[in-house]
Amino acid sequence: MLDLVWKDIVQGKRTLLMYFLIGSLLGLTMSFAVTDAGSIIAFYMIVSAYGFAIRSTYDEDKSGAYLFLKGLPLSDTAIVASKFVSVLVAAVVLGALFGVIAIIGQGIIAPRIGLGGSAVTAGDLGALLRDMLGPAAMLFGIVMVICGVYLAMFFCLGYARASAYNRIVMLGVFAAVMAGSTILRRVQVQPPAWIGVLGQSLMAPLLVAAAGLVIYALSCVVSIAWVRVRDWS
Repeated sequence: MLDLVWKDIVQGKRTLLMYFLIGSLLGLTMSFAVTDAGSIIAFYMIVSAYGFAIRSTYDEDKSGAYLFLKGLPLSDTAIVASKFVSVLVAAVVLGALFGVIAIIGQGIIAPRIGLGGSAVTAGDLGALLRDMLGPAAMLFGIVMVICGVYLAMFFCLGYARASAYNRIVMLGVFAAVMAGSTILRRVQVQPPAWIGVLGQSLMAPLLVAAAGLVIYALSCVVSIAWVRVRDWS
């Protein structure tokens, strides 16, 4: 299975490099203008991981790679799980790289050119890192859910329908979040105190990240079960 994961990474190296270069450039630029470095990491983690999953599955669907893999002495579990692992690896690696870029931009470069504090100490960088971990962990969980749902639909429905349906799902989620936030602002509903306490705790982002990984793993299990009974002809 590791050979298949390596194949995905090598075949998608141009896509990964493109996301890294564009994300690094924009991330450095945004670091000079905003204070929430975690949001920068989160945004590019979603774009890059989901984009890698889309591109990787598109290429293999177009070339008929899965029909070829099914003809090799490989188990369905290895074929499916390798794709989930490669997307997970891409999300983790790119998320970590974007985190480094955000720290360099917001914690080192920006202060030195007069856009941040007058001095940067190890304590300042430590605080910045802690502030980034919460949003990054929460968005990592969301990334895993988005990619897990898409990959499950890809293996169950094929690329064309999976990409179309997943766009509808993402637009629906975005619309629901925007509508919900607008309604809450207008009615001025005060959230319960425990929500505020939970939002300030590091456990909440970790729980979201763990939940995302669980859903991602369940999507992999569902995909494996479906592929085993699917007619690939």
